[in-house]
Amino acid sequence: MHRELAGGEVLGFGGGAHVIANPGGNTMLGVFNADRQAAAGSFRRLAELDVSLVCVGHGDPLTGDASARLRAVPL
Repeated sequence: MHRELAGGEVLGFGGGAHVIANPGGNTMLGVFNADRQAAAGSFRRLAELDVSLVCVGHGDPLTGDASARLRAVPL
């Protein structure tokens, strides 16, 4: 079954995967974001999390110390 996920949902695998809405476009800041300001805000919120894995709808997942990798990106 395929369906669109909503922010705040907790999925029943991996100890509970939390869905986080990321408005503004891709997790990579660049020229293709629908709303650069919203994307930068979403990116900052993601970087505040203490996580080892980040899965995104577009692009490869971040593995290892995903939080540190997000924090290292200059905004």
